[in-house]
Amino acid sequence: MANVPSDPWVLGVSPCSPRMFLEDKDFALLITILPVPGIVLLIHSLTSMELNILYSYVIEVLICLHTRVLEKLPDLVRGLPTLASVLRRKVKNKRIRVVWESILEECGLQEGDITALCTFFIAHGNKAEYYTAKVRQMYIRDVTFLITNMVKNQALQDSLLRAVQVIEKGKAVRTPEKQKSSLKELIPSVNN
Repeated sequence: MANVPSDPWVLGVSPCSPRMFLEDKDFALLITILPVPGIVLLIHSLTSMELNILYSYVIEVLICLHTRVLEKLPDLVRGLPTLASVLRRKVKNKRIRVVWESILEECGLQEGDITALCTFFIAHGNKAEYYTAKVRQMYIRDVTFLITNMVKNQALQDSLLRAVQVIEKGKAVRTPEKQKSSLKELIPSVNN
């Protein structure tokens, strides 16, 4: 994707830091902005390599969103130095909110996805390492399989899957809610 830096070092900060694109005051505010009841981010079964792969997708999506906001609001670049500043200011600034919502729509994301991804970033950013796309592909061929089998929280799983789609395809494809099959539908009918 052209708008996403291939390496967070482009931003002049360490890709391993959870404060990578957060100012100190924004870091505390981001935690209060993102109420995440029910999202349990304890992912015990992931290896550090798998965690790094997921973290890399998350960081690229967050950088992509921040970059797109700045591209659409070039006159506010100095006032929106971090993603947290965008999240904070969109609440009171209609222009920022409209741009933010249009970018989410263009990417096939929703606010709930951003909440889950930012929460993952905050929870795991201090122990994760950024992997470039080439390194990610070298370690794992099917990240979708990894996510669907290792991430148990459905909201986080869906958000991670959409993040991967945004990075790999440029847009997440929303699928309608899956209907759960009843037991009767799973058992073939037997006619007498």
